[in-house]
Amino acid sequence: MGVLNLWRMSFSRAAVRRIAAPLTREKFEIDQIAQKALCFDLLCISEATARLIDLDPNVAVRHPKVPWKAVRAIANVLRHEYGSIDIAIIWDTVAAGDLDALTSAVTAELDSAV
Repeated sequence: MGVLNLWRMSFSRAAVRRIAAPLTREKFEIDQIAQKALCFDLLCISEATARLIDLDPNVAVRHPKVPWKAVRAIANVLRHEYGSIDIAIIWDTVAAGDLDALTSAVTAELDSAV
């Protein structure tokens, strides 16, 4: 099923929460270390998502609220268009709870794998 990918997604999501928790948008905009860390963890989430969907395409069917294509596609931007990453979009993705549906799906998949 891809339990390893689920764990990677969960681990990276937890890192995103830890990094973003003490920040405000203003602090994030000037903290290059936090910017790079969040981008890296989002890249890890995206890569693990791609591998998970390749292994089990039915995950997307079981969790239709997750924007799987968008989660998978963010890696291309972070990997190949790093010079044009909009930090405001990164912050909004993290702060607005855009990862919540993904987190719920990962938790449900891990629970059913045990």
